[in-house]
Amino acid sequence: MQSGEVAENREAWTGARPRLRLFVFTYHGSYDVEVIDHWDCDVSTVIADADYYHTASGKLWSLAVVDHGSDGTQLTWLSGYDYRIAPRTYADHRARQTMQLRYLAAQSQSAKPVVLPDGLRVVR
Repeated sequence: MQSGEVAENREAWTGARPRLRLFVFTYHGSYDVEVIDHWDCDVSTVIADADYYHTASGKLWSLAVVDHGSDGTQLTWLSGYDYRIAPRTYADHRARQTMQLRYLAAQSQSAKPVVLPDGLRVVR
C-alpha cells in the first residue's frame, strides 16, 4: 500500500453516490457470472444485500466501483475480483481468499457442507 498527503482543495467532488457493480458467480461445471449495477445507494447497503441474497444462496460475489472515464469503463475492486480469472498477484490471491472465506463462513453457519461451490475444501 502507498499513501501520500493530498491538498483537498485541488480535488473536484464527483458525487456521493457512485455506480457500483456487483458480480455474482454461480458454479455449473465452470463459473458463470451475473452482473448487476447499483446506483443511488451506499456501499454498505450493497454489501449487506449481496451477503443476504447471494452468499446465503450458495454464490460467490465481488463488488467494484464503475468509472466511465475518457479511457472507457474501468473498475476499481472494493471486495473480491473476477473469480473466473486465476489470481496472479498477492492482491488477487487476497481478494479471492476474501470471497472464499465469506462463502465458507455462510455455509458453516447454515449447517451446510463447508466446501466451495466447485466442491473444493481448500482456500486457494
